[in-house]
Amino acid sequence: MKLSTKAQYGLKACFYLAEAYGQGPLSIARLSELTSVSPAYLEQLVMPLKRVGLLRAERGKDGGYALSRPPAEVTAGEIVRALEDNLTIIDCLVTPCSAEEKCPTCAIWNRLYQGINKILDEVSLQGMLDDYRRAGKGDLSGPDQGPKEAS
Repeated sequence: MKLSTKAQYGLKACFYLAEAYGQGPLSIARLSELTSVSPAYLEQLVMPLKRVGLLRAERGKDGGYALSRPPAEVTAGEIVRALEDNLTIIDCLVTPCSAEEKCPTCAIWNRLYQGINKILDEVSLQGMLDDYRRAGKGDLSGPDQGPKEAS
């Protein structure tokens, strides 16, 4: 199983939005600089995140996108499920096959789905920020690293 770039880049964008939480929204242009993802693709990613209530949009000159809840309250699981069709790894998890009671594989797919979601739901954006800082990856608010809007 391989997740698409939607999950990878969407989670990365949300990471930077978590860093900017409480400082105002980040424009798509700034998110593009931070993530190295094209503005057009980022626009596609923020729409489902906004639709499920994880992001809010602000219009205007200083507008952009921001998390709708504190980073400690947003999990990687919520983000990935919003971008990856609820992480449905096999169709029978959504629409049980006609031979469900006899199907020898349904149980393993369900366990895998539950396990993936459990791990992703244990990680908040705040936890990601804390882990990143603890690992000494750098100061995210530095001139070329952080979420601050370009002047």
